[in-house]
Amino acid sequence: MILSDQDIRKAVEKGRIKIKPTPNWDEALGSCTLDLRLGETETNKYTLNPGDFILATTQEYVSIPDDICGILHGRSSLGRQGLTIHSTAPMFDAGFHGKVVLELFNSGENPIILKKGQRVCAMSFQQLSSPAIRPYHKKDSAKYLDQQRPKL
Repeated sequence: MILSDQDIRKAVEKGRIKIKPTPNWDEALGSCTLDLRLGETETNKYTLNPGDFILATTQEYVSIPDDICGILHGRSSLGRQGLTIHSTAPMFDAGFHGKVVLELFNSGENPIILKKGQRVCAMSFQQLSSPAIRPYHKKDSAKYLDQQRPKL
């Protein structure tokens, strides 16, 4: 079951899903997604030329409980310019904690200007049928746990 806007907000306000800093609900909350903003880049403004690929993070630190998973989506306004947000692995396992790493790729014909703090992606949340036995934070292979910067 995909969480609705009211269920996302309740889960965040009750601390089941942790988003830091707390979202501006009027701007960030969609009917079934929560927008996340572009975090660390080399400068406050970055031009992604056609064919360019970079790793970046969101400003938000996201902590997902053991019975919910997250799915990252691009925003259509940027997708129509050719921006891919997460090209290979949009699923965030139950139990994930950290800043979301974005795999930004410009497949369009024109440069795309990205600014720190800009809403670049959205996350939806799905309720699992039961808590995961091996949530991400309990895996020995969880090399992206609590990440603050992109890791290869």
